[in-house]
Parts: sequence; structure tokens; C-alpha cells
Amino acid sequence: MICNSTDLATGTLERDIDPPPIVVIPNGVDLDRYAPVPLPSEPVIVVVANLIGYKRHDLFLRALEVVARKVGAVRAVLVGDGPERGRLEALALQLGISDRVDFRGQVADPRDAVGSARVAALTSVHEGLPNALLETMAMGRPCVATAVGGVPEMITDGVEGFLVGDHPDAIADRLIHVLTVDDEAERMGRAARERAADFDWKKVTERTQDMYRIALSGDRLPRGRIVI
Repeated sequence: MICNSTDLATGTLERDIDPPPIVVIPNGVDLDRYAPVPLPSEPVIVVVANLIGYKRHDLFLRALEVVARKVGAVRAVLVGDGPERGRLEALALQLGISDRVDFRGQVADPRDAVGSARVAALTSVHEGLPNALLETMAMGRPCVATAVGGVPEMITDGVEGFLVGDHPDAIADRLIHVLTVDDEAERMGRAARERAADFDWKKVTERTQDMYRIALSGDRLPRGRIVI
């Protein structure tokens, strides 16, 4: 079995009564396609995630309302669509921030939206190893994300961004920090790009090929363990 994060592999071992040999191979990112672009000066936050329940955009919107009290010009671009859209639009109106939120919907290419932002956010309550986060990191964007699933395997708190809990005030505090502290976004953005290089498609492909070579060799791998 291939799992894309150690968190998922560990969870499989805990829940499967007879787990197979497990290989951890993360998702990959095209570093050429998602090349870094300069950070804008405007305080724009991007969220790339389908508008579905577990992505918890409501947490982000409540955090944005707090950020707006401290960073008057802040705006957010939400890339993605889904069944939660109507409820989220109503919540933005209720919070008095509807004029600050661009519900961009589904787009063929998220790079323009990511390039317009100074920081990325992801406020899910569970994740595997999110591709959207990898792509924003590859483009040199610091990330504020909930510490769920494989996210802590991508981001070291305070280096490529911040890991937060599922409370709007905590999310807002870290977003305000990135948006207002001199050079923090630039420093973290550079670190995010460097970290994304560890997930380069070429490296991921090589690891996958190695796994198939082992499987084809006929060697029996031990069950119930993370073997690579």
C-alpha cells in the first residue's frame, strides 16, 4: 500500500486488522509550472480548496473578520466551488466582510489567484497531503494552515508558515503576523519554495519506481510495517 503521508500510514496501521506492507510516498509538485513569483504588497490571502464541509471555510471567514479589524485593506480570494458556497456567502455577509471576499469559483489554473496573494491559508479539519498547499508553497507563498493530517510534514511552524488550531482567533493572529511583520512573508515564502523542492515530481517518480522495483524483485516485504 502506498500512503502519501506518514500520518495516513500510521492511521492505517492502527485501524487495519491485517495491514499490508506500507510505503510512504508523498504527492509531488511540478516546480517549473508552479514557479515562484514576487509577493505583492497588497494584503491578499488566497485559499485554494473546494467549498465542502471539511475544508472549514467558515473558520477562515471568521478569522478574516478578525484580521480586517487590524489590517484594514485585507482581501481574500477563495478558489474553488461546492455545496457550501451559498452558506459561506451568507456568512461573509453576516460578518460584514462580503466586500472583502472574492468567491472565484472553479478555475482552470489557480496560478493567477495564488500570484495575487501575499499569504495562503488552509483551515481544514482533516487532510491527507494537500496538493493545493504544495502548489502555493512552490510559488513562494507562506502558508497558515491547521495542523491536521500530513500538513505538519510539509510545514515547520514558524519556518514556511504557521501551523494553527481550529479556532478563528488563532488563525487570525498568525495571518496578521505574516501580513504586518516586516519581511516575514518574504522570508517564509523563500523557505516555502525551498521546502516544496523536496516534493519535486522527479524525486517522487524515482521513489515510486524504486518501490515497483522492490515489488517486482519477488522479495516478500513484512506486513504491518512502514517499509520505505
